[in-house]
Amino acid sequence: MTRTPIHSFLICTILSLILSCEKNNDPPLNQKIQNEEFLSSEPGEMATITINGNDLTCKRVGDLYIFQQDMIITANQLNKTGNLKGVGLNTMDNYWEFGAVYYTIEEGFPDADRIYQAIAHWEEYTELGFFERSNEPNYIEFVESSDGTAAQVGMVGGKQYIWLADWATTGSVIHEVGHAIGLFHEHSKPNRDEHILIHPENMEPGMEINFQLLDEAIYTEGFDFSSIMLYTSFGGSKNGEPTITKLDGSVFYTQRDYLTQADIEAVKKMYEDFVCLDCVRGQVTDIDLNTYHTVKIGDQWWMAENLATTRYTDGTEIPNVSSNWDWYDLSSEAYCWYENDEETYKDPFGALYNYYTVEDDRLCPEGWQVPSESEWQELELFLGMSSSEASKSGRRGTIEGGKLKAEGFAHWYEPNTGATNESGFKGLPGGYRYYSDGDFYDLGSAGYWWAIELAEDDLRPYTRELGSTHSQIERFRPYDASGYSVRCIKY
Repeated sequence: MTRTPIHSFLICTILSLILSCEKNNDPPLNQKIQNEEFLSSEPGEMATITINGNDLTCKRVGDLYIFQQDMIITANQLNKTGNLKGVGLNTMDNYWEFGAVYYTIEEGFPDADRIYQAIAHWEEYTELGFFERSNEPNYIEFVESSDGTAAQVGMVGGKQYIWLADWATTGSVIHEVGHAIGLFHEHSKPNRDEHILIHPENMEPGMEINFQLLDEAIYTEGFDFSSIMLYTSFGGSKNGEPTITKLDGSVFYTQRDYLTQADIEAVKKMYEDFVCLDCVRGQVTDIDLNTYHTVKIGDQWWMAENLATTRYTDGTEIPNVSSNWDWYDLSSEAYCWYENDEETYKDPFGALYNYYTVEDDRLCPEGWQVPSESEWQELELFLGMSSSEASKSGRRGTIEGGKLKAEGFAHWYEPNTGATNESGFKGLPGGYRYYSDGDFYDLGSAGYWWAIELAEDDLRPYTRELGSTHSQIERFRPYDASGYSVRCIKY
């Protein structure tokens, strides 16, 4: 996947300066910017749809439901999920997985720079990432349209569109991308009547459906008159008089230059539990700048390499204990390299950590953690182990361990029974450091990995072992002073 380059356009510098200023003032008076709209000349028909308890009146043209002039909801989207909500989509079914938005641009699209500039703005001020599509199934295509400017709402599934008219500015693109990631118009917020007045007497016939209030929303406090997702006071006016005003009757105008702080906070609230661009890139980096490949197994994201950090995420150094006697006598955190030889064994086996280190939640990179006992069992069940087997101690299952082991004999001793690495876990035989004498054992014949939860009696945690002579997964309880490998899991 190729990350969209951040183009060095003058507008980006201007946007940065604007965002560094306070946003509490009224937006600039720019009456030349029009509200985004789509198929406005098509008569269509009025249709009411009920989603999550909201009765929404839309203009229907064919299989497209046009909501508030520029938000497009398809019949397939309604039939598939039925989960449109408020100012933001309040369900992960319509979020872009891991906060990664894939896109293509229609061949021959005029002035594509406005799209790149808009994407650069979104990436600079939110945690979302935008990637040119290779073969991803869910993506946006930016297309030129003589029918206006609009976007399908949220991640629809499959190919979806952002339509852009020739008059659409970079700010218009920012606005439409907002819809595509799940934002609705600011004037739809449940608290809007505390801040604005709607004037249906000044609206063109049929325009009142574009001012519906939506509840059960993800939204920020207050009302943002500078929001890039807000109409102008004169949107849909039939007589030049305002259709929306502040409570005191004063008017405001469309702002299509930047995401405001409130816009950014709304996106953060929507995506704060879902963003993992490292997952998309297939790698994660620790505080020592070691980079690890990652792999998705079932619904879990695992490191596909053993942890090798020498520091906690806050920069605190983990003690490197080389003396066998000192290791044996430890009751505090420590790590080591196999045979105390970093140059030979760090790559590919990583470091060995005792449990006093592993139980510190600062060990794995930000957003990752040492897997719990239940997370290990979830992995084993996905690989085909029965629940009754997963709860046992000793060697369990049949071929599940083989699915986790790296193939061949580059690192494993023969016979490396049943190794297929079908899961992509790429388990390696990094050996261990024995708690009672501080010596090193089993390099090439077995790999051992910590789990974080204590066993049922709260005495010692379980760990996992993969061996060269079997294809099962062994589960047993070691001592806290043992030195084992760590695989981090995304939480």
